[in-house]
Formats: sequence, structure tokens, C-alpha cells
Amino acid sequence: MSPSPIVSIVIPTFNREIVLIETINSLIELEYRASEIIIVDQSIDHSEPVTIALEELHESGQILWLRLTTPSIPNAMNIGAMKASGDIVLYVDDDIVPSSNLVFEHANRYLDSEVSAVAGQVIQSWETALPAEHSSYRDGNERDPDAFQFNSSTATKVRRFIGCNVSFRRTKLLQAGGFDNNFTKVAYRFEAEAAERFVGHGNTIVFEPKASLKHLKQESGGTRSYGNHLTSLNPSHTIGMYYYYLVVKNQNKRWFKLFTSPFKACITKFHLRHPWYIPVTFLSNIGGIIGAIGLWLKGQRLLSKSDIHGACPESREDNVE
Repeated sequence: MSPSPIVSIVIPTFNREIVLIETINSLIELEYRASEIIIVDQSIDHSEPVTIALEELHESGQILWLRLTTPSIPNAMNIGAMKASGDIVLYVDDDIVPSSNLVFEHANRYLDSEVSAVAGQVIQSWETALPAEHSSYRDGNERDPDAFQFNSSTATKVRRFIGCNVSFRRTKLLQAGGFDNNFTKVAYRFEAEAAERFVGHGNTIVFEPKASLKHLKQESGGTRSYGNHLTSLNPSHTIGMYYYYLVVKNQNKRWFKLFTSPFKACITKFHLRHPWYIPVTFLSNIGGIIGAIGLWLKGQRLLSKSDIHGACPESREDNVE
């Protein structure tokens, strides 16, 4: 049997406080630990207790604490991959409770040389794990990769992942270009785009329910920093979806979805109860389309060959500030 691969955990974080420290400590306390925990911090500042805790964890070598000035989920994940020293990069969110064998189960799947990425089970705060006999796909629709339910209990190949619990062979991820930096702020659908591109490079993603965690979905910080998508005029919540429609070509009826989505977004139970938000939602979606077209015309912002070369072990001593 091949030796177990070395796992680096990367945690992108933005405006999270004590839950970030609790997440880090829970990962440190695992019996099968990662070789390193990299915190890619995009927060402007933290409360004094959290700052002190992060400094102590960094100075003691229990974490590598990197600071970025501009919030970006894809960029933070790319930086983490390039700074990692492990064979495997495991991404988790900054508000999770890991299962006791989270890291072990991720590492164990890579003993199969055919596996390029592992999507772990995610139990959202309002969910429980599906019974093993339950379909892994909503309405049994296995033809739609977006219908996969990540609280499934059945191991299988997949074409999607959730960024709060997914690991990659580091070299495979870098060779596929990492994550597209055009997905800004909320970065909605950046995972689906990356998954399609990753599989398009001949890689295999498997779902492993034993690599499980609970996602707390904290009400403050993270993508919640950009307001409520139902009431905000800010196109940050919509631009990613429309950019995804433009970039990923092998979608069923993608042009139809692109042009009808602004109208469908306004037909919800929320809008029936709060009709005064209909024009807000509609304008937010139009702004998202305009912004997405601008990004699409500029082209994707993937990791370049020079970026990948700079991620080699001998080039990883630069500080990220």
C-alpha cells in the first residue's frame, strides 16, 4: 500500500471572529492531523482577543497566518494552494465543526491513484445526513450535477464540490489553473466553474461521506458581509451566476437561463410577501449581467505557468501581505 499523502489545510477567512479560533482549535485537536494549517485572512482587522489568539497560534507554529488586503475567495484559495507544502490541499470554511476522522478520510481516498479530488460530506446547520438508501440527487435527477446533495451518505463519483469541504492533489489543481479570480466578492458559482474545468482536464472527483463536517453558516462575516441577496441592490450576489453562464459552455439551455434568470429571481415567496423588493432584485440581476459580460470579455483569470512555477517548494518563502 502507498504511504499516506501529506495534507495541508487551507482556511480562507473574511470578517470572522471567535468561530474562526474555534474552527482552528477543532482541527488542531484531531487525532489524525494535517501537516499544516494555513489561514488566508482577508479581514481588515479582528477584535483584540482574536488577534492575540491568531498571533499565538502563528508564533507557536500551529498555523501559518497570511494576511491579504483585498477580499477574494478564489484568490485566497489560490494563494493557499501555492503556499501549501502538502501533496494534498484540503479546503475548509472558517465556521465548521469537523468529524473526528475528517483529514484521515480525505487522505485515505488518495491511496487510489485515479482520485484527483475528494468532495467531503457537508451537513448544513439545518440538515442531517441522508440515509444510505436515499438518493444522492434531488428528485433522483442524476443527469444534473447541480442536483447532488452533499449531505448524502453514499460514496460516488461527482462533478461538483462545495468549497467548505474539498481536497485536491495540489499539482493537479495548479495544472488546471486553480480558481478563476474573476469570481468576485460572493463568488457565486466559482466552485461549479472550477469543477467543470478540473474534470475537463481529465481529473476525477469522488464524494466521500466519511470525510464529514458540519457547516455552521454564521450569520455575520464571510459572504454574509455583502448583505442579503433578496434585499440588496448590490450585484455582488448575481454577477457570479451570469459569469458562469457565459464561461461554461457545456450547460443545458445556458442562454435561456441567462436571459430569463432576472425575471425568475423576482418570482419567489419572499417577493410575493414583499413586492416592493421586486425592482431591487431585478436591477441587481441586470447589474450582474452587465458586470459578468465585462469580466467575460476580459477573459478568465486563472493561475499562469509563472504562478505555478512560483509555487514550487524552492520558491515558497515569499511573504504574502
